[in-house]
Amino acid sequence: MRRDLVSGNIKRKRFPAQARKLWGELDQSAFAAYIRRKSGFLPWILAFCFLGAHIQVADFVRGEAEFHPTSQDRVVERMAKEAVRRSLQVVGHGATVSSTSVRPMEWIAIAKYSRWDDSIRFAAGRFFDADQMLATAAHESVHAIFDQANLNPYSSSPVWESRLLVEETTAEVLGAHIAGRVRTRSGGDGDSFTRTLIAEYRRRCSSSPQGVRSWLRRFVDHVGVDKINYDAVNLIAIHYGPVEMVDAIDQICIENPDPWVAAHVVAERYIEPIDEPETPAQ
Repeated sequence: MRRDLVSGNIKRKRFPAQARKLWGELDQSAFAAYIRRKSGFLPWILAFCFLGAHIQVADFVRGEAEFHPTSQDRVVERMAKEAVRRSLQVVGHGATVSSTSVRPMEWIAIAKYSRWDDSIRFAAGRFFDADQMLATAAHESVHAIFDQANLNPYSSSPVWESRLLVEETTAEVLGAHIAGRVRTRSGGDGDSFTRTLIAEYRRRCSSSPQGVRSWLRRFVDHVGVDKINYDAVNLIAIHYGPVEMVDAIDQICIENPDPWVAAHVVAERYIEPIDEPETPAQ
C-alpha cells in the first residue's frame, strides 16, 4: 500500500492566514472547505508520509542540474514505463503519455503528470514496490484523462480550485479501478486490489481517528492553532474530501467500467463550468 503524499494541479502562492475560519470549515466538511486560496508546500509535511496519494506540483519547467540516475532509479524508471503503458492500455481512447521518466522532483512530490508535454515523472531516489508503482501510474493516467479530454481546464477563478478536489478524488478512486484492471489482466486479483486501495483512501478521508482531518485536529491541538500554516491545511483539503464523494465516484466507476467514460460522468456531475469575465473590446 502507498504511504506517500498528495497530488494535484496546484499553484504555489502564500496567502494571509484566517486561522479559525478555515479550520472550522475544514473540520465541518472538506467539501464545504473547498479551496479558497492558493496552496503551497511546506517542509513540515515531510514528517507525515502517511497522508497518502501523490503530490503533483505546478506544471512548469525549471532549470535542473545535471542528473545522474542511480541503479535504483533506472530500475524504477523501467517499472514506471511498464506501469504507465499498462494503465494507458486500460484507459484507451487515444490517451497518451509522451514520456515516462525518473527525475529529481520538487519538494515532496513522488509523481507528476505534466500538462505542458503530456509526460509523467517519478521521483528519483524513491523506492516503489509493485503495488505502489501500479497505483501511482494509474493515478497519474487519470490526470492525463482530465487534461486530454479537457475536463477541468485551468481558470483563474477560485471555483477552479474547488474543482481540484474532484479531480484528485477521481484520480484516487478511478485510478484504483484502473490499477485493478491492470492487475486482473496480469492474472492477479484485481478486484481485491481495487477494493484495498479505495478502502485505504476512504479511511484517510473519513472522520475516524485514522482520518486525515482527525490527525490534523490532533496536530493543531499539539502545536497550537496560531502556529499552523494554512497553505498546508488548504493542501490537505484539496486531496481529502468527504467519504460521500469517494463512494459516489466509486459507484460511477462501477457503473461505467470504461475509465474514459467514468471520468466524463464524474466531470458532468461535479465539475461546474466557470464563466470567465469577458475582455472588453479594444
